[in-house]
Amino acid sequence: MVKKSLENEKIIKDIHDYWFKKYNIKNYDPEKNETGIFLNKDIKDDTIFLIFLKNKSFIQCNSKIADIIKIKINIDDENIRFERLKEIFRDAEIDNHDYYFYSDGAHIKEVNEEFDYRLLTKEDLNILNDMKTYCTKEELEMGFVEIDHEGIMGCFDGEKLVSAGSYIYWGDKIGDIGILTHPEYRKRKIGRSVVSKMCDWGMMNNKIPLYRCNDLNIPSCRLANSLNLVNYMHLYEINI
Repeated sequence: MVKKSLENEKIIKDIHDYWFKKYNIKNYDPEKNETGIFLNKDIKDDTIFLIFLKNKSFIQCNSKIADIIKIKINIDDENIRFERLKEIFRDAEIDNHDYYFYSDGAHIKEVNEEFDYRLLTKEDLNILNDMKTYCTKEELEMGFVEIDHEGIMGCFDGEKLVSAGSYIYWGDKIGDIGILTHPEYRKRKIGRSVVSKMCDWGMMNNKIPLYRCNDLNIPSCRLANSLNLVNYMHLYEINI
């Protein structure tokens, strides 16, 4: 049976704690409130950040925009449900929509056994740089894999490095996965295999693996779904 929800309460708490701290969310009880709305004076006058964290919803905007969209800021017992938020913003321009996939250890662990996998070291810098020459500037920026990152995992075809992934830590617990694959080796489930190996490594090292992708990046979203990672959070940047 395919699992599509996070069940580890400690991991769920760590994820919530990270996002509450990042967005300076205080005096909010996720057990009692379904929606949290928080002001940030530094956000542009035409921008709203809408976050859906499981069945919780958070809005960040400045006070001017809060008045424009007529949302009550100091919510006590009142909640705005997910369906109502979607209705409020149905005509808005979504500038960006990111998915945040997490694993609590129930990810798919199958890998393509045609290739070899191991952690990279600083001695592998040259072969990593050589593989990077085949990737576009955009791919390098999106993947962001560096030899000095934690948990950097390589996939080899003989002596040739054909894919690599690494972690960037967000706080103490969450590890954001970056992945690069040689263009000649794509569509062979190599990236999927490396991410699966990285999830194993992360869980063994008491980290919460996070795989982040944009909703327009269909192959990346398919990779996450194929590994049974849980799409636990959505982040919208909305222009109104």
